[in-house]
Amino acid sequence: MTGFATKFRVLSLLFAVALFAHNAGATPVPLGWSSHDSHTATFTIGSGSATVASDVYYGYASGPYQDKYVYAYQINNVNSGLGLSHFSVSIVIADGASAYDPDYEELAGAINPALWTTIHNPVQSVDAIFTDTIENGDISAILWFVSDYASGYSTSALQCMSGGVSHYATADVLSPAVPEPATVALLGLGALVVFRRKRLHA
Repeated sequence: MTGFATKFRVLSLLFAVALFAHNAGATPVPLGWSSHDSHTATFTIGSGSATVASDVYYGYASGPYQDKYVYAYQINNVNSGLGLSHFSVSIVIADGASAYDPDYEELAGAINPALWTTIHNPVQSVDAIFTDTIENGDISAILWFVSDYASGYSTSALQCMSGGVSHYATADVLSPAVPEPATVALLGLGALVVFRRKRLHA
């Protein structure tokens, strides 16, 4: 019985290590968060179309993302006839995507990005590059990042190279564009102080 128990422990440990290695670098979107906003954009590209579902979640719970917004995107190559390889979300406000590293959530049968990262400092966009292209009928992993800012809309782009020709399409997706309520209140308070000073000196 002791030998069996030891083998079971060793196998369990090996399974846990293999599972960790498989999921390394692919963190799931935090569970139990409140849905804040959602939108699906259609891109006309190639001989058909692709869609990008954008969802925003808000973290009320304690933890590193408390009072933050999580922006999640998933690409669906409906029938474009192309292998999509590049996705980019423009960021309207400087530092709209916070210092938290963008990450992605692995899903069975989904195409994972080789790179999903912020571009420039202050951040101008968050870009994904797929070496295994998203072919007709394929979907991408869920790509996500964290922001201090509530959702508005900004331009996103899908792109690929086919036969030496670049194919490119844009559409609006949810993106950090609106200051959180506390920030709006502070901005309003600042404007009120300036207004009162002007009246006092008038």
